[in-house]
Amino acid sequence: MIPTIELAAVAASALYGILRGLRDGFDIVGLLCVGAATAFGGGTLRDLFLDRTPLFWVEHEYLLWVVFGLAAVSAVTPRMVARIEPYLIWPDALGLGLFSVAGAAVAVNEGMSPLIAAVMGVITGTFGSVICDVICNETPNIFRTSPLCATCALLGAIVYLTGESLAIPATISQPLAITAAATLRLLAVWRKWIVPVRLLESVEPA
Repeated sequence: MIPTIELAAVAASALYGILRGLRDGFDIVGLLCVGAATAFGGGTLRDLFLDRTPLFWVEHEYLLWVVFGLAAVSAVTPRMVARIEPYLIWPDALGLGLFSVAGAAVAVNEGMSPLIAAVMGVITGTFGSVICDVICNETPNIFRTSPLCATCALLGAIVYLTGESLAIPATISQPLAITAAATLRLLAVWRKWIVPVRLLESVEPA
C-alpha cells in the first residue's frame, strides 16, 4: 500500500504548496518549485536519513508528473484553483496524515526500530510544509506557537506502529492511522489547539 499512499500524499501536499504559492503570487516556475518542495521534502529527508536510494520520487517518476500537472493546471486557471484556497487545511491535513504513515511504514520495511520509525513518520509528515513555509518567507508552523502539527504526525505513526505490533493488516491499520492524524490536525486548526508554551519574560538590565 505504500506506493498508493505516497501517490495520494504527494498530490495532497503538492496542492497545498501550490495554493500557498498562488496566494503569494508565484509564477508557474515558483508554483512548480513550491509544489515539489512540499510534496518531496519530507520523504527525501527520510530517505537520506535511512540511506535509501534511489529517492522515492526518483524511483517513482510518475510522482513528478503529478506535481507538474497540478502546477500547470494551477498556472493556467489560477482563479478557479484559488477558489479552494479557503479549504487549504484539507490538503494540509490529508498530506500530513498520509506522509506520516508512509514514513513510518517505509522505516519499518527498512528494519528500523519503532522509535526510529515514529521519528521518520514525523519527519516525513511535517518537513515538506517546513520547506514550504521557508520558501513563502514564513516561520515554519512547527517551530512556533500554532495549531498542533508534529503531534498529529506522531499520532499517525504511533497508531500505525501499534497496529503493526498487534499484527493488524496494513489495509486496516494504515487507513486508521491516516484518519487519526488528519482528524487531529483538522480539529487542532478549527479549535486552535496548541502545545502550551511558557514564554521567557524580558529581563530588564540592572
